[in-house]
Formats: sequence, structure tokens, C-alpha cells
Amino acid sequence: MDVSKSFDPDQSIVYNIIEDNVRQVRDIADSISSMILETLRKEEKAAIPKTEIKGKRNAAPDSTFAKLARRYRDLVEEWRYAVLFEIGRMHQRLDVLNAAARSDVTFLLDTMRQTFHRIHDYIVERYKREIESISEMANVFCFAIEEKRPIQQELLLDGDQFVVRPNVLMFPEDHGRFAAPIREAPSPLRFRIVQLGRLIDIFRRIAPRGLVSERVLVYVLQDLVSCGEEDCYPPFVPCAWRQLRPPDIEILIKRLFDAAEYIEWREFVLYAMDLPVPSHQEILTARAAFRVQDPESRETVTREQFRSTPLWFLEMSTLHESFSNERLDHSDSDTIKNIILREEAQLGENVSSLGRDFIERSEDDSGAILRLMLAKELLYRMYLVNQNSVHYTAMLLAFCKDENPSEGLGKAFTLAMGARVCTDIVEGERYVEKLVEQKRRIKELKLSRDYLRVEAYEVEREIMNYVINKTAEIVTVLKRFRDRDLHRKRRIMIQQLNGRGEIDPSELLPPEVIAEHLVVEDPSAVSDEYEYEQSLVSTEDGTLEDHDGVQQDERVIFWLPRNVCLTVLSTCLPWLASQADLFQTGLSLDEGIARVYDELRDEELNDEEDLVLV
Repeated sequence: MDVSKSFDPDQSIVYNIIEDNVRQVRDIADSISSMILETLRKEEKAAIPKTEIKGKRNAAPDSTFAKLARRYRDLVEEWRYAVLFEIGRMHQRLDVLNAAARSDVTFLLDTMRQTFHRIHDYIVERYKREIESISEMANVFCFAIEEKRPIQQELLLDGDQFVVRPNVLMFPEDHGRFAAPIREAPSPLRFRIVQLGRLIDIFRRIAPRGLVSERVLVYVLQDLVSCGEEDCYPPFVPCAWRQLRPPDIEILIKRLFDAAEYIEWREFVLYAMDLPVPSHQEILTARAAFRVQDPESRETVTREQFRSTPLWFLEMSTLHESFSNERLDHSDSDTIKNIILREEAQLGENVSSLGRDFIERSEDDSGAILRLMLAKELLYRMYLVNQNSVHYTAMLLAFCKDENPSEGLGKAFTLAMGARVCTDIVEGERYVEKLVEQKRRIKELKLSRDYLRVEAYEVEREIMNYVINKTAEIVTVLKRFRDRDLHRKRRIMIQQLNGRGEIDPSELLPPEVIAEHLVVEDPSAVSDEYEYEQSLVSTEDGTLEDHDGVQQDERVIFWLPRNVCLTVLSTCLPWLASQADLFQTGLSLDEGIARVYDELRDEELNDEEDLVLV
């Protein structure tokens, strides 16, 4: 078929329909013009006799009736030309429309024909290249089989090109040290990380902001469960999930999220990861590790910083190279799935080499470590805020969970406050008892008439004890110093000029002068005493600093500000925070928390309005 020739539009049904419509419009216009012209002709004939009769009665040539007759004929003629002009213009417009339709249909058909021919040519060329590449690959395999030689170089069939990479070796020369890469162990009940990556891609298309209705989540899971291996491979869900019926999915979601109308789909992915739940201290440790790498407190870290930070479920850094040219494109539904597949292959090789070179572990342990590494990578992908930053606070907040809801909420408050929040009732009651006793003693002391006298006496006693202790220390040091100097004084002897004997100067001087003039101080004694005092001071300072550090790590928060409570609940429950009528009480979340704080306020323990016991 000759592609250079234009397509004949007369053979197109579309153009024939357009041409028929134009012809019908033209016929309608012609009939309307004929009717109007016929009407004008009748009007002109009817008006001429009337003007002639009236003109005979008035013989004046320039009479009014003659002028009216001429004006009437001119008016009819003007109407005739106007109608003919409009009809001609309409015919011209119809001709333009017909020509434009003919040109557009011709262009469309020619473009479609050329496009299909180009696609056909491309398919033929690609088919030829693929056949040649497969033939070349078969020749390589045939040669290797006949020669009984292993193919050490990497072989790639990239699309329609067969590539051999001589500088990339698939296994070392020593075949005894070769070990297969570790893969994530399959489980009939637990999701693989690759499956969760595909699930994240689906949820991101449905609800990019993270909130999805309960019905939509149930429908999506029901569709994934009903999809068999013949329809989608690898499967979307574990093999045991395929035995679930649609009502079972609804029961599962209801048990997980209760009667929530909107659900954060990241929560479902976290449950499916089956990671250990961190304790208060583990959350604080992870928070402190991220804060060290976030000096500006933006609550975000880079990809490399996130990977190098140990978490409670994985104390080792991720062992793989970063993909420098990788781009995260959310428009591709398989992007995260493919990324996790590449990560699984690369991390599997690294874990395998690590176990071979350094430590001995079973294959199950290596597979578990690989799963934890992939889970950490998936967490990074799930909480991205831009191309290379992850919101670590949102990630840690998602793990603030426990079988006891109050304990999970306490972990969220711990993350927000930066210290452990008391969630133990016994510990809290003990603190309240001590606080009440302290308040009672202070109140009794203030009500006593001897309060000022007792206070002055206490201050005086502290000052006197301090002065006495310091004086005793100084006296002890000086006494020790003087005793040491008396033992170290040197003896000076004078030799006689007229004999060989020696005279002791102490025999020539009075006893009171001996101690004043003949005692020579040893400078080492002063320096030793100074160093001793300095060492005491430095030791005391170091002990105080260490004590402060321990107190800071072990401090427990018993009072919760209202703004912290509102912020944490609004972040954890965004759907409830947006409702004006919460649980049919007529109150919003802010108003409800304010009422709770008013009811829990105890003026005997604390006078502040926005502060209550945890």
C-alpha cells in the first residue's frame, strides 16, 4: 500500500454524514430564500396598482404619491439584495465548512494510517532484533554447555538487546566459597515486603494523603484476595489470605480499627509488617538518635542518615550502596515494588557475604535480618516528605502502640515530651501521695506561728554548719601542712676556722628564734597540697555532672500540658479532630479536651489550668 497518497474522504462514512448535513442546510437556506423572494415579488406587484391610481388623481409630477411609489420600489429592491447577500454568504460559509471537514477528515485518516504503518514497522524491526538477540544468547549457552564451562560474566537480555558484561562477575573464581544470596523466607500468613510495597503503590493512588474510608479499604483488600495466581503473579496477599471470604475481611478491619469511618492506610501496612512494638525507652533512644542528626529540629532526616540510624528492631546499619540515579515516581504503580525487589537482591547478597565472612548463622536468621532491612527501607519510602527526606517523628508516632490503649497513648506523649510519661497507676498513686504529703507539710508549716522563727533557725543552722565544716577542713589542712614542714626542715652546720669541728647554729641562738630563721620550706609540699585540693574539687564536679545526666535520663513526667495532649490526639486522630460534633456530644475535640481538663483539675495539687496528672 502506498502511504504517500492521500486518503479519499468520499470513502469515509464520517465525511459522507457531514456532507449530507451541509447539503440539507443548503437546501433549507435555498427554500427560505425562495420563499422570501416570492413574498417580496408579491408585495411589489400589490403596491404598484395602488400608487398608479393615487398618481392619476394627483396630476402633479412631483406629487407625494409619486415619491412614495419610488421609495417603496427602492425599499423592496433593497430587501431583495439584502436577502440575496445573506443567502450567498450562507452558501459561502457552508462551502468553507465542507472544505474544512474534507481537509480534517483527510488529515485524520492519513495520520492514522501513517501511525499504524509506523507501529507495524517498529514491531517488525523489534521482532527481528529480539530474534537475533535470542539466537545469540542461545549460541552462547550452547557453546558453554558443549565446552562445559560456567558463564562467569553477567548476561542481560535488556528489552531487545543481549548484553554480556565482562567486567561484572556473577561468582568468584573459588567455587567453594560461592553462596547463594539470601531471600526473604515465605510465610503463609505474613506479607512479604515486596507485597507491602505493591500495596503502598495502590493506596497512594487511592489516598495520597493517607486517609481512606473504611469501605474503600475493605473493597481493595477484597479485590486483592479474590485475585488468583492466574490473574496476577506474584500474588498480592499471602497464600493463607486467599481462603478468606469477603465477610472475613470486614471482620478483620473492624477488629483492627474498631468502628472508625476513616482509616490511615499506613497503619494497616505497619500491622502487616509484623515488627516488634518499641517500649518507652526504645522510642526515646530512637528519637535522640534522629535528633542528633537533626540539629535544626525540622523532624526530617536524609535517606543516608535514616539508613545509618539504628532502630529497636534492627541495631545494625543497612548494608547496601545507595542508588544515586534513582528517582521516586509515584505515577508508576510498580515503582516501589521494583525498588524493594532490587533492594532484596542487593541486601540478600550483602547479608550472605556477611554471614560467610564474619559470623555463623542459620539461613532462617539471615532471612529474618533481610526482612528487617527491607522493612526499614519500606518505612523510609512510606514516610517520605520530599525526594530525599523522611519524617522520622511521624514514623515513630505510628509505632506508639500497645495492647493497652492507655500505654500506647502514653508512648505518644513520651515521644512528644522527650521523656518517659508515667502510665503506671501504682507509680502515679505513689507520686500523688508524696505530693499530697509535701503539700500538707508546707501548709502546716505556713500555718504555724513559729514559721518565721523556724525558717530563720534552719537558715542559721545551715550557715553555721557550713562555716564550721569549712573551718574544720582548713584547720585540718593547715595542721597537716605544718606537721609535714616541721619534719622537712634542714639542718645548717658552721665549720670552725681554727679546727676541724662543726658548730650547730641552734646552740648560738635563743630557742624562739630558731623556728623563725632556720626553717627552710620545701616547695613540693605546697604544690602537693594544692594538687590534692584541686583533685577533690574536680572529682566532686564530675560526680555532680554524672548525677545530673542520670537524673535527666531517668526522669518521669507526671503532669501533661493541654496543648501537648491536643497536638498528639489531633495528629493521631485527624478524622476526629476535624469533626465539629464528636461522638454526638455537640463538642469538638478541642472543646472536649478542655472539658476533661476542667473536670480533672485539682487545685490542691496544682493551680495551673492547662496542666493535669497523666
